[in-house]
Amino acid sequence: MLLPIKPVLDRRPRRDGTSLIYIQYCHSSEKRALLCTSLAIPARYWNKKAQRISPNLPEQYGNADRLNLELQRMIRSTEDIVSYALSQKIDNPLEF
Repeated sequence: MLLPIKPVLDRRPRRDGTSLIYIQYCHSSEKRALLCTSLAIPARYWNKKAQRISPNLPEQYGNADRLNLELQRMIRSTEDIVSYALSQKIDNPLEF
């Protein structure tokens, strides 16, 4: 089952020039939830098409491979939670 869960970058940069990465879950076209990952990178190092951190991220922001692995782990956890909520027929998985 393909769940409408994907990583997105906040359009508003923080004071230090980085933007937070969120995990977005779209329950319907009107109901969406954004879960903060606490991962932050400069916007120019976010590959929107691939929904990944670019491999040429400077070391001062972290290792791109490790950050991508951590992001994938968070997405899988989110998918598991949403799948469980849907299998239990919870009316509003956004609140769950």
